[in-house]
Amino acid sequence: MNLKDTRIVIVDDKRDEVKQLLKLFDRKGIPFNYYYEDANIDNLPDNPLENVRLLFLDFVLGTDGQQEKTKISTLLTVLKKILHRDNGPYIILAWTLHNSAGINGDLITPFKTALLGSNDIPKPIAIVDLDKPRVMRSLSGIEKKIKKAFDGRNIFEIIFDWECNGK
Repeated sequence: MNLKDTRIVIVDDKRDEVKQLLKLFDRKGIPFNYYYEDANIDNLPDNPLENVRLLFLDFVLGTDGQQEKTKISTLLTVLKKILHRDNGPYIILAWTLHNSAGINGDLITPFKTALLGSNDIPKPIAIVDLDKPRVMRSLSGIEKKIKKAFDGRNIFEIIFDWECNGK
């Protein structure tokens, strides 16, 4: 489902890995846009979107085995194509297991640094790291993780308030 004014965007190069989330949104009648299937840059919107509030972002978009710099560059390119400079407040829900030392290294920290240094991409109000396999087993974990990131406050109410009053 690709809509011009959707508030939820899912970016992942492997549709099978997020199909539970896509099905959940479909069942609940929640509009969303899904992009980047099979690492296809042509699958991105022709014009950046202005009203994204939740952005599920896979951190390895067809860049498996490549250098950190390439992975971060790909992420920033995708964000530039999706998010309009005047987008408004949004949260990045980062699908990654690449946030701790180990085989894959830390991608969250260099991503945040690069994103904050970019003048072409609006800054998110939060980046919430999600373990994709665990979340796909229990989608209720998404809300819990967001609440934890905002010290128990209901971010959905904050975003709703923005939609009603903040514009």
